[in-house]
Amino acid sequence: MIGLGFGLSAGVEVLTLDGDIGRMNTVFKFYLHVWMMWGVVSAFALWYLFAVMRPQEAFLRRAGEFNAAFIQAPRFAFGLVASLLLVLTLVYPYFGTRSRIHSRFDPSLGAGNDGLAWMQSENIVEAGHDNFYRVRYDTSNEDVDLEMKNTRDAINWLRNNVTGTPTMIEAVTVRYRSMYARMAINTGLPDVLGWDFHQSQQRVKFANTIELRKIDVNDFYTTQDTGVARQILKKYGVEWVIVGDEEENNYGEGGMKKFENGLDGALELAYENPSIRIFHVIPQDELDAGAVAR
Repeated sequence: MIGLGFGLSAGVEVLTLDGDIGRMNTVFKFYLHVWMMWGVVSAFALWYLFAVMRPQEAFLRRAGEFNAAFIQAPRFAFGLVASLLLVLTLVYPYFGTRSRIHSRFDPSLGAGNDGLAWMQSENIVEAGHDNFYRVRYDTSNEDVDLEMKNTRDAINWLRNNVTGTPTMIEAVTVRYRSMYARMAINTGLPDVLGWDFHQSQQRVKFANTIELRKIDVNDFYTTQDTGVARQILKKYGVEWVIVGDEEENNYGEGGMKKFENGLDGALELAYENPSIRIFHVIPQDELDAGAVAR
């Protein structure tokens, strides 16, 4: 395992996976395996050294021959040095984590384990005013304010009312300057296209499939043809449709009109607040049964 670890660390100096960014991911991923193997080896080596080879006994014996009065001193000295080294390994986790927290989080917002609490705060970074979050969209060079309380309420509704892992569809917006994939990120439910950047960045050969999904999402929200929109839902097996401020600000009003009649009866409104509507896609067999009954 030691040899394999050295082999992997040497191998990434020669070979690089296709489509990598330089060789960043090749080194990063293979080095994870190196450290795991060496961690196992280190645990075994410590046992073998002190339980089998037991060099400490010979050392203590010689020390005892030198001066029986100080026979315990080397043992205590070794323990002290080992303890000091252990403490030193904890220096970075403490100070590194502390520095990261202070550089990334505003302590004035208070502490807690609610990841959505910032959506209710009156002191949000980049906020336009109380309880609003400022974002930018492809359709405008100006910032737009979103009332985050409504987004939080919609997220909580999905968490509390949707079971399993049904597919959603929501806006694909500007990275880092929008609430990109906000429903999928905060609920764990899959999107037709969620956060795509690392996939297109690190899996270059498959980037075209990501682009096709992005085109389909854009077409779904911008088209005024309900037939086209319904075909996209069928293509990806979508069960929940998000229509909110993100979608309206990113795609404009034209394509939003088709949701007023639920894509000609294909959708049923399941949740609504002043900023967001969530539609459930009616299964095709139910639509067919209803058409026969009429």
